[in-house]
Amino acid sequence: VICIEDISLLEKNVYDVDRDCLTENYLFGNKKLREAEKRMRKTIFEEKHHELLEAVAEEETTEEVNFKSPLYASRTLGNSIYISLKNGMNYGHTVAYDGSFSVSRFTKRYNMMNLKQYNDYINHPQISADRRIDDAGPTPQDGGTDWQDELFKTGTAHNHHLSFMGGTDKTKYSASLGYMKQDGVMRGAEYERIGGRVYLESAVKDWLKVGGDARINRHNASEVANLARPLRPSVSNFKGIDDNVLVQTLLQSPSYTPDNSAGPSNNLGVSMNPIAEAKNSPLIYEETDINAMAFLEFKFFRDLTWRNEFSTDITRANESQFFPSYSYGAFVRTPEEATLREGAYNSDVARLASNLSFRRVFQKAHRTQARLGAVAESYKWSGLMAEGRNFATNAIPTMNLAKDTWADYYFDGAAKMLSLDGCLSYEYNGNYYIDLGDNYSRASYFGQGNHGEFYPYALAKWRVSSEDFIRENESLSEIFTDVVLSVGYSESGNSHLSQLVYMTNCYENNPDLKWERNKQVVGRLLLSLWNKVDFGATAFYRRNDDLMVDANAGGAEYG
Repeated sequence: VICIEDISLLEKNVYDVDRDCLTENYLFGNKKLREAEKRMRKTIFEEKHHELLEAVAEEETTEEVNFKSPLYASRTLGNSIYISLKNGMNYGHTVAYDGSFSVSRFTKRYNMMNLKQYNDYINHPQISADRRIDDAGPTPQDGGTDWQDELFKTGTAHNHHLSFMGGTDKTKYSASLGYMKQDGVMRGAEYERIGGRVYLESAVKDWLKVGGDARINRHNASEVANLARPLRPSVSNFKGIDDNVLVQTLLQSPSYTPDNSAGPSNNLGVSMNPIAEAKNSPLIYEETDINAMAFLEFKFFRDLTWRNEFSTDITRANESQFFPSYSYGAFVRTPEEATLREGAYNSDVARLASNLSFRRVFQKAHRTQARLGAVAESYKWSGLMAEGRNFATNAIPTMNLAKDTWADYYFDGAAKMLSLDGCLSYEYNGNYYIDLGDNYSRASYFGQGNHGEFYPYALAKWRVSSEDFIRENESLSEIFTDVVLSVGYSESGNSHLSQLVYMTNCYENNPDLKWERNKQVVGRLLLSLWNKVDFGATAFYRRNDDLMVDANAGGAEYG
């Protein structure tokens, strides 16, 4: 199947297709599509047209033209035209590269006092004598230290992507390599990613298609201390809300420099030299993700397809943060206080999915679709955070060189989920559409009696512009080239598994924990006026029940 996304190509008569070859799957599109269709006449795809077409994954073996209706814009490429080709076509082989380079810098910052303003303020008669500025550091005429300038810098990033693709009507392949390097806008912030992907599918029989996809990505990050990953366990999570680099930067006095002191010891709220922390104690994070998928697709006959997929996601991550001994004026960290924190996290997911779908068009005007699906998932996770203190030197901060070590926190867990769903849709002549469905989801980690829930949904659409009172009125049809009204109701569930994996004790000790239920009613109006102006309006009502919130029982932990 070849997809023409640019309708203007059809208007230039690049393709010559007879109207009588149009498939019975034809759906009324917008006015521009209908006008383009009238000028199409039958042709065979030639190599010289390669640059004008884009191959898509789904393939048919008959010659047909299928106009995808804007009615399905949320599910398919709206206003796209798909042309199926005869067997034996060779799509050729393509190599492509794209890259980018960018520069970033903070342009809006907090307006803080310079040294002269701070000098006038701190020496005001109403300020107590023990907080007045001393003679150390820059003179008021120097402007003092802009601590935001010390923390923030110009960031750069470059991104590279190399891809290969090709195949025939029977077999298709694609492969890609990517690399990105980013220097952040804050000291100590860097990010690097390298990854690759391979995809292959082949129609080994007329009724059997097999394929697979494999991806691997490696992430290396250096993140600013105490600003990283506050929503999950991390060696970087801070005890007090003000004990982070950004807040401490704003609390510094302009009368001191980063290599001298973080500020007078009696400055309210000052607890560190933030530039030293950002430079010497970044959070080093490394993660490897491996994703693999294999599928079998059986086509019993033209309208009935059964697809089965098995996939796995494997994640291995490590992080570390070292707080070396140093002396910056009033702030000193002794070798006995030097600390190394390390964490290791593992996650394994296995997934089996099966979908049976049926599509049939009756008498050109009646389109039906039904689907039954099931997904079974298994999750396992674990994590360990350790801490070591008292290092004789800052040169080699490894846990075995710490004189005092202990495991700070350990967690592990497992869960299983099952999802069953079915839907039935009907469409008449591209003008009326209704979709009904239900979903049953079950999770092993909820309390007794709360494991599974049903979530129904319904959707109805009406293409008003295809009614006679608009089509037969020349003035109205010229103005309202497309008018679609839709209304829908849906219920969905949220298990918050991504958060619960780090709160094993919470759900194991809470028998009342249940699925979060979201209910929504939506009404939507889509207008296309004079085939030039598009307008959309949406109204909805949403309600969430049984919200799961990660409430912090120990308030003092976060300040």
